[in-house]
Amino acid sequence: ARELTAGENLVVFTIEDSVTRDDELWASDLTEAGTMPLGVVDRFAPSVTVLGDLAFFRFDGGDGAEPWISDGTPGGTRQLLDLRPGPTGSGAGSFSVLGDRVYFEANSGLFITDGTESGTVSVAVPAVIQSIGQIDVIGESLVMTAENADGENLFFHSRDPLNGFVQL
Repeated sequence: ARELTAGENLVVFTIEDSVTRDDELWASDLTEAGTMPLGVVDRFAPSVTVLGDLAFFRFDGGDGAEPWISDGTPGGTRQLLDLRPGPTGSGAGSFSVLGDRVYFEANSGLFITDGTESGTVSVAVPAVIQSIGQIDVIGESLVMTAENADGENLFFHSRDPLNGFVQL
């Protein structure tokens, strides 16, 4: 396994095909019967975040890289939302768990999701931000790197991202 991420009742990992060098996403509930490929094959190992029984990751299923989710079964693996219709996709990434939600970057913006299409919304970020670099969680805070219109690097954090950020 090249990448491994564990949640409460779900482990997601990638296995590299020795011939094609593609990475295949697998999931397990730690039983033999519950360990299976998810039908997601990519040239690069997807970065996966697990919240409860759902895995969140970026995948290009033919319409550009978009946010995907999986309940650990092939039938429960699907695109969460098509944030940028067309072949370029939204470039979703930096999936990070804060509380009972997952935050991620896409289309140079910040999003929050509960794993449902209707529960996936854009989060307002400070107006000075031109593009978001990376997000992560430290303790109980979401941290974010970004750039302004002049290309200057910025750093923000928030314990409650839906109510604003503090620039450091």
